[in-house]
Amino acid sequence: MALFTGATIQTKLGGVFGLSSYLLMHNKIKEFAAEANGVNKDTPFFMGHGDSDPLIKHDWGVQTAEALKSELGHTNLEFKTYRYAKVLLSLDVVSLTQAQGSRSFG
Repeated sequence: MALFTGATIQTKLGGVFGLSSYLLMHNKIKEFAAEANGVNKDTPFFMGHGDSDPLIKHDWGVQTAEALKSELGHTNLEFKTYRYAKVLLSLDVVSLTQAQGSRSFG
């Protein structure tokens, strides 16, 4: 939901953060994104995904990151794979935030 919102909302955001995520409505995203007029194309996107996630396949996350970059023009996107991680939980947000260090989403 966060990735879809970041790509389609007409309001400038400070950043978009998705864990074990994929792009909703991928067959209509270009249509919705066009309505946003590129408002968030330079907004930082961060995607983290476990490479062993049985629910949301890692490859879906990789394909989503590639589509956001190449098809929708979101070049300020970082995709990080977490080895052996099955599911990224909310507690991981703390460690991910700390790992981002000086990177600012606002």
